[in-house]
Amino acid sequence: MIVQQEPWPHVVIANYYDQELFDAMKDELVAWVPLLKDKPEWRKYLAKKKCTIRDIHTDPILSKELPATNVCVMSRTLSEEQLSLFPRHREHKKPLTLSTEVNVILDDHDYPVHSENPRKILTMVTYIMPDEGRGTCIYDKDKNYVCDIPWKPNNTLIFAGHSGETWHGYNCIPGTFRITVNSFLWDRSINYEGEEHSEGFVDDRIKNLEIKPIPYPFEINK
Repeated sequence: MIVQQEPWPHVVIANYYDQELFDAMKDELVAWVPLLKDKPEWRKYLAKKKCTIRDIHTDPILSKELPATNVCVMSRTLSEEQLSLFPRHREHKKPLTLSTEVNVILDDHDYPVHSENPRKILTMVTYIMPDEGRGTCIYDKDKNYVCDIPWKPNNTLIFAGHSGETWHGYNCIPGTFRITVNSFLWDRSINYEGEEHSEGFVDDRIKNLEIKPIPYPFEINK
C-alpha cells in the first residue's frame, strides 16, 4: 500500500469494495435518497442541501432500510490496523469508536475547506454516485490548493487528520447530487465543542466549477 506524503499523508484506493457488493449498495442508495424528502427528521437538512445519515452501525432503522449498504460497509470496515499506515497520527485513547455515515450533498452546496474534527483519528471517504463529479480538493498546510483527488465510484480516500494541516474540501455540481459513505475512528474522550469547519474557509476554486481542477499527480492503489 503506497502512502502519498504530499501535501500530507493519504492513501487513495481504487475499487475498495467488492464490485458486486458496491453495485448493490449504489443501487440501494440511489433509490433511497429521493425518499428522504418524505422523512420529517431529514427535511431540515435537505433544505440546507446537505444531509448526513448516521450511524449505520448502531441505528437499527438504517440497518433495516439499507441492508445492502450495511453488508457492503461491513465487508471492509475501517480499522486500527489501517492507522498503522500513518505513524504520525493524533494521540488518542483506546478503544476508538467506529462510525459510518451516508453523506448526501444536493445541487450547489459547498462544504468549507477544513482540516478535520480533532476527535477524528482516522477518516475514510468512499465515492458512490454520480458516475461523474468533483472529488476532494486538497491543500497544503499553508492552505494553498494542490490538486483534486479524482471522483470515481468505489474509489476511497483514507487519511489521519491533523488540525491546521490536512486541509480539504468538496462540493456538488449544480443540478446534481453527491453521495459518499464516510467512516471514522473517533476518540470520544477528546473535549471538542466547535464545528469541524469553524476555522475553515470557502475557496472560489471549489465554488467556481469553470476553473479546471489540478489533476491528481500521485499513484492510486489498485
